[in-house]
Amino acid sequence: MTTRAQQFDVLRAPVIDYRDGSVAAGFVVYFYEGGGTSTSKSVWTEKEKTNSYTTRTLGSDGTVTVYGDGVYRLAIYDGDTLVYDWDNIKCQATTYTVEAKSGDYTATPDDDFIKVDTSSDDVTISIQTVANFERPLTFKNVGGGAGNSLIIDPYSTETIDGDSTYTITGDKESITLYPDTASSTWRKGESKALYNLHLGGLNRPQFTWNSTSNIVVGAGSYDVDGKLARFNSTVATAAISSGGTDWHYLYIDYSGVPSNAIMVSTAMYWSSSEPSFSGTKLGYYHGSNTSDRCIFAVYTYSDDILEFWHNGNYVSFAVSVSVQGETDYDTTFTDSSAFRVPVFAERVDTRVTLDAAGSTNSAFGYWRPNGSTATGNQIGQSIQDADGEFSDYTISQTMIVGTDDKVELKYSSAGDHKMGVYQDGWYLGRGM
Repeated sequence: MTTRAQQFDVLRAPVIDYRDGSVAAGFVVYFYEGGGTSTSKSVWTEKEKTNSYTTRTLGSDGTVTVYGDGVYRLAIYDGDTLVYDWDNIKCQATTYTVEAKSGDYTATPDDDFIKVDTSSDDVTISIQTVANFERPLTFKNVGGGAGNSLIIDPYSTETIDGDSTYTITGDKESITLYPDTASSTWRKGESKALYNLHLGGLNRPQFTWNSTSNIVVGAGSYDVDGKLARFNSTVATAAISSGGTDWHYLYIDYSGVPSNAIMVSTAMYWSSSEPSFSGTKLGYYHGSNTSDRCIFAVYTYSDDILEFWHNGNYVSFAVSVSVQGETDYDTTFTDSSAFRVPVFAERVDTRVTLDAAGSTNSAFGYWRPNGSTATGNQIGQSIQDADGEFSDYTISQTMIVGTDDKVELKYSSAGDHKMGVYQDGWYLGRGM
């Protein structure tokens, strides 16, 4: 076994009696806890810590081979006379040990990192009394995908921040414990998982239309109010029944996320209740079930989910939506009809038909978010040909919707000018 025991350098060279300059042959060295104590502390005659002692006698050359682990006070006696009193002597190797276990085990002060394979069964790692430890212990579950647990069990009545045990179920999850010897307890550091995400983080999965009543969620992961939710493979959602004509929002049920973090269908639900953005959680959350994170939305028409295609942060309708037919516009910004967007969408993918007429040589179309006071962005130009006819143009444009999910439109000049607006899709906004 690898240990942190290290040979005492101060005893490898001959100890000289300062009183007469002779070698301190036969003097006895007493080993205590450092810091001026009289509490005996073990040393060993080998690095593996097989044979333990609290005193050793110097040889005829004034040396002794002995290994320590920690901080010591050394008291060297000639008979009953104290000749040297050396305090706060640190004797400890910088070895960092990694133990791999698949069955029950008792952690010792020589352990640093214990990775535990729980793929076959639950595993309990006991810990020696906290008083023996000077350095933290880290535990990692490397087989939690099977749903089994790593159980950390401190010594006797000692606790882990007040708890009699600590259980890790998440695959690749780890915890670091720090010894608090004064309180006879272990203090928890931050729990981490290999797949943990930062606050509000996500690895967006692919959302796929499956039928008129449900969709499929692909591989990905979300931070759900500090809890990891991971889609390892495709998971079909529950069906939407009696959806009417409305937006329906897909939520992860915080309380339903499995202990191993791997998502299942029952850990999600549909709701027509709109989410709101949480600045503290950095995501969209349910209004009343405030730990349930929203991850997607679908639109139902006469109870059926409209078919869509999803790629990255863009969702395309399988059939374009006519926002408004050709409508008269002049030089004053005027509201469009409402776009079809969920509450968290901020941009829409549109096609605008410019149909201008009049005495001018050309007419420019402009747009801006509803409620804005800006001069607006140019959509395109309808140009009069040699015969005095205006050509109709259909131009693709990404727009940012404003109040009431609308934009404002206008032309650069007066005349019998019209615009028709179609929506091809929408974009997932921040936190989605």
